[in-house]
Amino acid sequence: MGHQITAFVGRPETLHAIVGRFPAAKVVELDAGFAMVPATEALLDAIVAADPAGEGLRETGLLFDDPVLVRALIEFSRSGPIALIETHYFGGDGEQAAAACVGGRVVCSKQHSTETDPSGPLYENVNGRFVASKSGESWPINQALREIGVVRAGGQDEFDTVGLVVHRNMGRFE
Repeated sequence: MGHQITAFVGRPETLHAIVGRFPAAKVVELDAGFAMVPATEALLDAIVAADPAGEGLRETGLLFDDPVLVRALIEFSRSGPIALIETHYFGGDGEQAAAACVGGRVVCSKQHSTETDPSGPLYENVNGRFVASKSGESWPINQALREIGVVRAGGQDEFDTVGLVVHRNMGRFE
């Protein structure tokens, strides 16, 4: 079972500012007072078209540190703290990355890959459900979510606290 998401995460009022500028954006409610805007192809195309530098997105690799999206994230953060998160996992192996911006400033930008981390996968299959195989304190997405104000609840990490675990892929949002 795979897990592949790319989305902007923040408070609903922050994300509604994106919808006001980019009609292709759709706000999806999460838990703990947060929401996400899936980074659909239509939204990414609109962001690229509006980019003042006139650059396109990189053709390969993760998007969290792509210059076009970093500029957009910085601009979006003027409405409130926001993160761009990405996961690409299959069978517990893969990668995750995130960048967070607060007040027009990048406050964290980080990537983790199970290929380059010898400590093993981030998730293990336990009775058909993927669960954290080690503390997620330093994982890029959890760190970015903390930076935008997510507080862990009930022994969960930040990713689970906002309910991102139920969003396994972005296909249904295209």
